Amino acid sequence: MAASTNSSIQTPFSAASRNGLMSALVKSFIVCLALATTAMTSAPALANPIYPPASSVTVVTNQQVYLVDQTVVITATACAVGDLVTFTIVPSSGGTPIVLTAVAVASGAGAAAVVTMVATDKGAYQVTATCGGKSAQTNFTVVTVRIPDTGSDVSGVITIATLVVLVGIGLFLVARLRRRPIEQ
Repeated sequence: MAASTNSSIQTPFSAASRNGLMSALVKSFIVCLALATTAMTSAPALANPIYPPASSVTVVTNQQVYLVDQTVVITATACAVGDLVTFTIVPSSGGTPIVLTAVAVASGAGAAAVVTMVATDKGAYQVTATCGGKSAQTNFTVVTVRIPDTGSDVSGVITIATLVVLVGIGLFLVARLRRRPIEQ
């Protein structure tokens, strides 16, 4: 019995239909790629808040701790342009409140009002900024002694460390001399 071999493989698609199928697959891939790219590039834009600015007033100082006779800069934002902003600074000691006013002016995406004062008495203070019926609070402290910053004024520590190392070297040398065998 002779075995017959078939050298051609039969497929249900002709060459023309295979080319059309590949063309459709390529087009589908390009459309999917375009949709994915659009989704990835628009997601960050949708996550960011868009103007208008915050509806609540914010108040900040340029520092949290001041030395006596240092200038305190207080800024209120998210007020309408032209609003009268009232800053009430109340000492925690129960002293007389300090009241300052400023007119909000255009600043970037919103309006801001800035006032300055010289810190004369040490202690903690609470600042309330009010404009357009809205208010916000923050705190600051006035001290008489400078609070050291991280890494500041390390010369004393370096001097002590140098002395400790020198004393250690001296003790090492004395111990070494004492351990020498005495020659007779």
